[in-house]
Amino acid sequence: NTSLPLGIAQRVLCKGMQALHVSCILLLCAGFMHEAAAWVEEMIEQKPIDLSLSPKIGQVGQASWRKPGKHSKGNGESCSNNSQCRSGLCCVRESGARICRPKALGGQPCSDGQVKGGYYHDHCPCLVGGEDYCKQRRCTGSF
Repeated sequence: NTSLPLGIAQRVLCKGMQALHVSCILLLCAGFMHEAAAWVEEMIEQKPIDLSLSPKIGQVGQASWRKPGKHSKGNGESCSNNSQCRSGLCCVRESGARICRPKALGGQPCSDGQVKGGYYHDHCPCLVGGEDYCKQRRCTGSF
């Protein structure tokens, strides 16, 4: 008979159970850390913001709550945010530069949200209805 004495077998079994418990605890901690990191990344991700008052259906242009005289930039002029562009224009980042461009008409490419800093990537929102009328990156309806 080559079995271990009972005292030694119990100690070996006890050490094995301790190792199993430690492994389970480490696995749980790793899972928690992974979930916590994903949550933190989601919380700091930039999301579109809408600072404008949504115009009513059929209403053209931007909301009138902004200070007069701020909209001084015309089509093709450089801007840092939407408040610098004239009515009917928005500030778009194109090839690294921000410029005032006309808001999109029916069927044209559009953007459904601005980023931090008050400008849009690649396309303006729809002229009528704003971001609410931008479906699958195209302005819906006819203007």
